[in-house]
Amino acid sequence: MRKQGVYKERCMPTRNIRGLIFSLVYVMLGLLIFANCYNGWTEKQSYTYHVEAVNYEYEKISCSEEKSFYINVVSTNTKMISLNGCDFGDLGKIKLFLKKEDSGSIFSLDNVCSEGEIVNISVEDYRLSKGRYLLTIINDSESDVLVSIDEDNTLNNSQIIEFGYKDEAVLFTLMGWCIIALVGGLCYFLLKKREESFLILSIIVGLVFIIIIPPYTAPDELRHFARAYDISEGNIVCTNYYSSDEYDGQLFPVCDLPDELFRLKLLSEQNAIYYANETNSKIAIDAYLNEFTNFFSGKQNKTPIFGDYTTSAIAFLPQAMGIICGEVLRCNPIIVFYMSRVFNMVIASILAYLGFKIIPKYKKIYMAVYFCPSIVFLRSTDSTDGFFLSIIMLFVAYALAISVNQVELRKRDYFCLSILAAIIGLIKLPYLLILLIIFFIPKDYFCFGRRGNAHGHGRIIYFIVSFTVALLIYKISHNLLDNNPFASAPGAASSTEISMSHVSYIANNTVKFLVMYCSECIIALPNYISQSITFPTFEYITIPFIVYVMLLAREAEDCEEKPLTKNVLIGTAVFMWMAIVGAFYFVGTPQLGYIWGIQGRYLHPIEFLTIIALAKKTQNTIELRDVEMLSLIFIGVYYFEIIKYYWI
Repeated sequence: MRKQGVYKERCMPTRNIRGLIFSLVYVMLGLLIFANCYNGWTEKQSYTYHVEAVNYEYEKISCSEEKSFYINVVSTNTKMISLNGCDFGDLGKIKLFLKKEDSGSIFSLDNVCSEGEIVNISVEDYRLSKGRYLLTIINDSESDVLVSIDEDNTLNNSQIIEFGYKDEAVLFTLMGWCIIALVGGLCYFLLKKREESFLILSIIVGLVFIIIIPPYTAPDELRHFARAYDISEGNIVCTNYYSSDEYDGQLFPVCDLPDELFRLKLLSEQNAIYYANETNSKIAIDAYLNEFTNFFSGKQNKTPIFGDYTTSAIAFLPQAMGIICGEVLRCNPIIVFYMSRVFNMVIASILAYLGFKIIPKYKKIYMAVYFCPSIVFLRSTDSTDGFFLSIIMLFVAYALAISVNQVELRKRDYFCLSILAAIIGLIKLPYLLILLIIFFIPKDYFCFGRRGNAHGHGRIIYFIVSFTVALLIYKISHNLLDNNPFASAPGAASSTEISMSHVSYIANNTVKFLVMYCSECIIALPNYISQSITFPTFEYITIPFIVYVMLLAREAEDCEEKPLTKNVLIGTAVFMWMAIVGAFYFVGTPQLGYIWGIQGRYLHPIEFLTIIALAKKTQNTIELRDVEMLSLIFIGVYYFEIIKYYWI
């Protein structure tokens, strides 16, 4: 035995050597992908920016008539303005003049051509400044001219903009990646306590991703932010309802969101103002940078918050705190938005840190899961999912700590577990089934009265009481928040309610329902797992990360649960997944023929429990700090993919 120990000691790499190896891998992979980003930035010559209005109407300019319309120029690098949905007829007899709204300079536009219903106007020689312009059209032809305008008399137009930030973009891209590398290296080599390292890395990585992830890119982020803003204004219960033609005249809950915050959803190169189009994609950099010079005008936009107005305000408290802080400091709109993200990320990180600190085992799995690329993405946005997952992981860590410490539950343990469970149920009811994991805590630990007076059925009694109380709290909260019986939600998005129409559909179409349900639970599961690893999905990161986490569970942990505990964890995960799929059936209308709205992010708590259940005790040499570096390698690669996806 002694010889084996000496052999292992001599052959095992030292911590510093392993750290240097991990750092080298991080640098090599990063530089390889950075080269691709560099080429993307340097080859990007121009881009097209277009924002649709809710409604466009044709405006006629008769023979010998003159009319003026607005155009908002977003960049000093605008090369061409394209008027969409036009009919100019004899283009040679139509005169165009451009004048800035607040100046006397008038430009005669001569370089004009048409392609079908699009009229292209070259403005490269004029070096237009940013701002609002009046385009005057004089019709000297013998036929009418048609242009497409919105309700503000602004022309339906697209702008081709020269990309003028190549050097800055390359430097910015490299700087964010280096910050993650530097902080990761310092934590690896200098910090002794991995709990401190966990918190520092979570916050620093979160801050970097807050910057590189554009506004309103996470699922439902616009509605989550709008609901948080409503709460920051003191509207815990929504009392504002609105009817819109966009949703066939249905009445739905809205928040009076400042127009400057709503319009952060219009930063994509190709986007629409429609409520249903909530997320940005490829960002128009000039439009994005312009937001840093905007200030609140007092104009409000009625932003729908269906699906979120019945969710407890607890889920939105971190964002609301950030909004209040930003407004107290008199920040401009986009900074207020980022303040809400920062508060959301920091509070989520602190909750996860508390769980990481008290969890007695599986710290490697805990860290790997929490630094999963998609989880890093979600907690760096205004989505409630990062905050919610942190609460669930804290609950699991607390239960494991009680189980391992081999002491009966104290009053504060009952209280803390019950409070955490109630919060989980208030935010997303199906996850209340997480309470099932208390069954891996030995029943002798559930004592009532004096020390040592364990109750034979104490565990079951506690589960029933806690579950029932949490359900009652949810029901009371839901009834208070859902205060308008005439409100409905657009399309298939509604609150989870068991209606007779759903029950009737199941009774009359039992086989069809079972096929649909099993298809979502089993057949579609691999696709949801893939979605849960990276958002947006990058397959070349997803598959290696799954292999990494599974190898970590099977080969790197130094503990293993008893069969009963494994069964409880797996059973809880299965029941939660079945409940989630079932809940989403009731979200949609029965006639849809499929279960609507499930996404990979709903699997995160389930995956956490499953990976713990699969852990196998091994004689390993990998340290917790090594898991940090391995996770950062994935995050470093993911960082560049986010840059390419949204910015290049």
